[in-house]
Amino acid sequence: MNIEDMTPEQLREYATAKENQRESITARYMDREPNFKVVQGCKEPYEKDIEFEGETYRIDMRRIKSREFIRMFGKFQKYANEGKDAPVSDALALYDFVFGGKVDDKVCAVVKAKMGYEDFEEIMRIENALFEGIEVKN
Repeated sequence: MNIEDMTPEQLREYATAKENQRESITARYMDREPNFKVVQGCKEPYEKDIEFEGETYRIDMRRIKSREFIRMFGKFQKYANEGKDAPVSDALALYDFVFGGKVDDKVCAVVKAKMGYEDFEEIMRIENALFEGIEVKN
């Protein structure tokens, strides 16, 4: 795509991607963790903003409405109906599917800024709150 044909949002995303690419290279040569930037463009009709602890996370609701999500959630729900805890791998797969991409990047950036590293428990705490904010119903 030609830069002249890009919308302002596309230009911002392109610029951020370039900055993140540069940061990745710099971090690799400086032997440190990269500090990536996350930019949110215009809100699409299928996106829902959920605020948690002063941060706004933009969730792609198309994932929640997909058949793949229903399959994964049904598998997850099966354990709850039996009074068992679902395997961690199933929970992670479900959360990766729902929050993959920009949401997960933002959650990780928030946790890293707060704690200095990507703490699994803190990431899951935030994503649990976001999952509740989505208001998924059977």
